[in-house]
Amino acid sequence: MGVTNGDFMKGFHFSSLIVFLFCFAAGFSSKCRGWDAKQVQTEAESAAGTVLNSLQNFGKYLGEGVLYSRYKKPGWREYIMPDRLELTCMSSAGLPPQTRLLTAYQINLIKIRKNRAPYDRWYRLVRQKADQPVLPRYGRVTEIARQAKACALLYCIEKDPAYLHKTIDLLDRLPEPPAIADLEGGKPNSGWGDYLQSAEAVPSLCVTYDLLQEELPPQIRVDTKRKVLEVVEQLVNAFKITPRNNHVTVMAIAVCTSALTFDNIGEYLYYSRNDLFRSGIDQLSQIAKPGPRGP
Repeated sequence: MGVTNGDFMKGFHFSSLIVFLFCFAAGFSSKCRGWDAKQVQTEAESAAGTVLNSLQNFGKYLGEGVLYSRYKKPGWREYIMPDRLELTCMSSAGLPPQTRLLTAYQINLIKIRKNRAPYDRWYRLVRQKADQPVLPRYGRVTEIARQAKACALLYCIEKDPAYLHKTIDLLDRLPEPPAIADLEGGKPNSGWGDYLQSAEAVPSLCVTYDLLQEELPPQIRVDTKRKVLEVVEQLVNAFKITPRNNHVTVMAIAVCTSALTFDNIGEYLYYSRNDLFRSGIDQLSQIAKPGPRGP
């Protein structure tokens, strides 16, 4: 969807080939004036080899442009989904006003098991991420989100205020939601990125907010909630135009997680929490059943 790198490269190499052939014809015609038949034949054979080589390179570049383009054209099964697997959606009455993604009981279990295999390896990985220095600049929000989540978890486990301060610093670096550049969302690999990259960051930010919402400074709490929800709104709107592939699965998980995390979202979105949750579940319902006929 949109103009991809492959499309650009195909157009570039094709236009270059046309210009080359035009210039060659003009130059060859002028060079042949005054030549005998043998000279013309020799030059023509040499030129034919050059043109053939150019055509071969053009085919190579065309294939590479299609192969390495940012996105491939989706198949019809990604829109029709004849094998969709319906998931049971929680009723409006079943979605509680506020859901904790990690409860105090679960945090206490982590404290007890953190030095026991296999949890000790997980704990070392989380601590390694949390102990990384805060960078002056981050290329993608996903990097901020993952480090913030690790710091928030370490703070809840160790109660070291340094991890709380680092989490606050990271959340303060969240950029505003991206401007939509094309049908794939924002500019990829920069800030929030495209729809898929934005969706990858949302669950980690939701966990971070869920763990520390009572301890975050009010402005950081409000700004984090607003930015995440505005990104989520972009994801919900994108469901209308995005084919049913693995991208939608990641986006739907992000939408459902945000619905479970945030309450009182009406000041930021037109959707209610129940609307968000149902929207995400509906997209997850369109995962094809496994089997040879799957997409």
